[in-house]
Amino acid sequence: TALLAGAASGAVTVRPGLFPSDTLTVEDAAQKTGRRVNLPLPDCEARPADCQDVRRLNQLDGFSPNARLRVGFSAPVNPDTLKDGIRLVALDGDSADPIPVNQVIWDPATNTAFAKPDRLLDQQRRYAMVVTDAVRDPAGAGVEPEPGVPVCGTETLPDCGRVVEAVTPRRVVAASLFTTLSATAWLERARTALCGVAPAFERRAGKSVFSFSELSAVTLRMQVGANPSQFEDFSLPFSLISGVDRIAFGSYRSPSFLDQGQTIAAVGTAEPLEIPAAINQIQFHALVPAREKPAAGYPVVITGH
Repeated sequence: TALLAGAASGAVTVRPGLFPSDTLTVEDAAQKTGRRVNLPLPDCEARPADCQDVRRLNQLDGFSPNARLRVGFSAPVNPDTLKDGIRLVALDGDSADPIPVNQVIWDPATNTAFAKPDRLLDQQRRYAMVVTDAVRDPAGAGVEPEPGVPVCGTETLPDCGRVVEAVTPRRVVAASLFTTLSATAWLERARTALCGVAPAFERRAGKSVFSFSELSAVTLRMQVGANPSQFEDFSLPFSLISGVDRIAFGSYRSPSFLDQGQTIAAVGTAEPLEIPAAINQIQFHALVPAREKPAAGYPVVITGH
């Protein structure tokens, strides 16, 4: 049964529509979370850029692990009490310790509070955002639920047992259930897929390995313009590359997942990832340390601009 609570006359209440919430998603078997964001579209003729952004958000299988939280109130509250009165509770797994919020912002024009989780949330996990009576109005009274709006036993929050226990002795006055997205799903599938692709390593034509003891100067040629291409040369002091014995130049072939718009096409996070036909030749140089190679090999740091 749904837990209903009524507010005392004149009490400040929590408005319905907490964000994030799984009420703004739909079921989708193609996603690892089983859900997909389904935000309403704005007027696409009047606001085409906003419409495009929302369509991209609607491809995600949940909300950000560092989502911006939003809670609206019927009247002003004491902003100093918001941090104590808003909590996040993990609904899956062993730990149900409440997670506090930070970066709290109060908007007096709309009586709305915004906040961030105090730590990055786990991906692909369900959480409850909970507002308790620790949030106080300017006179010191605790906020109340919106009259007639169920707090528990609904799609918004099916089971309050874990949540109530986590925030005791405070009273739950509003809550929303939301699912975090699969933050690393694409990277995991791409890494697995690339294991079956031969890198086709090639040395630079001619001499490809140079000992620093043989060099008199090192010049970095930086591209500073395009159409037409423009470059500037910078001499690198040898002190910047001390401890290096050799520098080697080569390349490898890598599939390119970028489409013509230079974006990666959205694919359901539970669906297999196909290797694209487009191939890039990736140029690189390797700096080999002067110290003797350890038995397990050199530690490797990969960096790009």
